[in-house]
Amino acid sequence: MVLEYAALYTAEVSAKTWSLETQLETKASERNDTSCLTKDDLINLNNWKSPRNIRNIERNEVGDIQIATRNALSSDCDQQALRYLCALCGIRTAVGSAVLHFFHKKAFPVYDFRARWSLNITSTEDTYESWQRYVDLHRQLVAEWQIDSRTLDRGLWKFSKVHQPPNR
Repeated sequence: MVLEYAALYTAEVSAKTWSLETQLETKASERNDTSCLTKDDLINLNNWKSPRNIRNIERNEVGDIQIATRNALSSDCDQQALRYLCALCGIRTAVGSAVLHFFHKKAFPVYDFRARWSLNITSTEDTYESWQRYVDLHRQLVAEWQIDSRTLDRGLWKFSKVHQPPNR
């Protein structure tokens, strides 16, 4: 079922969203373990995940972005990786999780209300601990269902888009 919804996501997402997503995937495939994100990378990722947040993202200095993303993407500790990113202006769990999702060597989900709803997680709690529980569940499902993290995220997002009532 997840694969079917992931295919629907791919077929029905807007051209702009798909373009940003494929740019992120291309950039991620070129990344090595010592690289960091540029300000443009962070802006593109933010525009994909949370475009209303752009003014806050633009306030970050290039050097701060390089340090935070290099530290986050090389961290072996999940929560510490997210904390490095959340030190940047405009980065909270949702956008930070998207950075990790696309650019970290480990599998991370995008911390999105739609994907969580699809797994019957109705809590709006936004703590490092709640995020870590979601990361652990996501990795478990990736292993059990033998699919990649991006496919699972797409399928969960699209399932919610189709089935979740308008008032979340």
